[in-house]
Amino acid sequence: MGADALMYARVFEGHHEAAQILDDLQCRFYDHDQMFVKGGQDGDRATAFNLGQRSVVQFIQNRLLQAKEVTGE
Repeated sequence: MGADALMYARVFEGHHEAAQILDDLQCRFYDHDQMFVKGGQDGDRATAFNLGQRSVVQFIQNRLLQAKEVTGE
């Protein structure tokens, strides 16, 4: 894949609007109050869906951390 950790850092930390978008994604999909849903099989499906959304934001956060390791920040 062509997008390395430094590219993620340039986009999400180097651009004010992209940083706002990442904050919005974190609020909507990462810091979710109802991440784990009760309710048997339906609750399991809803939990899996929520965790799938969360994993995308977590991936971006991990790439940003990797960029800091590369640059020594």
